[in-house]
Amino acid sequence: MMRKVLLGSAAVAVFLGMLFAAAPAQAVGVSAGASTWYAWWSYTPDPGGDFKPGLLYGPVLGIDLAKQWSITGVFLTGSLEDPMYKYRRYDSDTVVNYSITRWMKIYGGLKYIRFDYNADGKQPAIFGSADSSYRSMGPGGGIGFMLPLSDSLFAIVNLSGLYCFGKFKEPGTSDDARDIGYNVTAALAWHIASASTTLTLGGRYQYLDSQYDTMKDYDSKTKFYGITFSAVYHFRTGDSE
Repeated sequence: MMRKVLLGSAAVAVFLGMLFAAAPAQAVGVSAGASTWYAWWSYTPDPGGDFKPGLLYGPVLGIDLAKQWSITGVFLTGSLEDPMYKYRRYDSDTVVNYSITRWMKIYGGLKYIRFDYNADGKQPAIFGSADSSYRSMGPGGGIGFMLPLSDSLFAIVNLSGLYCFGKFKEPGTSDDARDIGYNVTAALAWHIASASTTLTLGGRYQYLDSQYDTMKDYDSKTKFYGITFSAVYHFRTGDSE
């Protein structure tokens, strides 16, 4: 099953490479910045006890390849706690965007989700080792809308779905799983032309239905929801006179 995921990842990489090769060097726009997501969360079956929210944070990178094509990558990580464990969570999206109109786009790409935790309850360090984990990867895609409210203020809504293949590991046990879910984001974006920067504030809701191959008692439905904020700087590279 993981072989299919790796083949899918390779296909995405090849497609991105083709887009890079086709893009005119003098017309490449670049966006770089940071994104945050303060997320509350819970899952069922509910184990009882408190679920502690946490701040996920990480970089944003975008490349405008052609008039209607672009690539966007967002990588987030942070700490979350449930009644049993302290988790290091990773959430990554790499997508190819196609603008149907100036205010509407469709997109598709690769979704990566990862939870690391230790059986003794100690918090895993970022990119550190852990004795237990859940890692999931697969395709995702959706549609986005942008509504101008003024010359510099915009309302943004993105709707997407995902289907990922996961691997669960704890000391002495492991199992394969599938994640079926969706994301909804809504935000206001303020473009500061003088600083070539866009500030975005809004909210995000993510739902995951995790289904295990053999360990059916571990099947769960997880919800993440909270406040998002990003700051992204835009510039152009490779211009020729």
